[in-house]
Amino acid sequence: MVPGAGKVDLVGSKTVASASKSVKRFGVVVIVVKAKGRAAKALKKKGKAKVKATFKFTPTGGAAKSKSKTIKLVKQKRKKHRQR
Repeated sequence: MVPGAGKVDLVGSKTVASASKSVKRFGVVVIVVKAKGRAAKALKKKGKAKVKATFKFTPTGGAAKSKSKTIKLVKQKRKKHRQR
């Protein structure tokens, strides 16, 4: 959840790809966290991986604040298509 307009960044690391999203107002922001490196390998092999992600929020005309969080990534199951 962000307090107002600005930009939310997912800071890249060895295990997480960087991403960003612009925000126009207060509310919840959804950013896709993409695994890379060891985390991507574990996700592919075991179907789950824990990564530490750092999010940075820069409000319009203000100073940036960052927050780190450990996130558990789970591989989505593919839907089976029925043959007709």
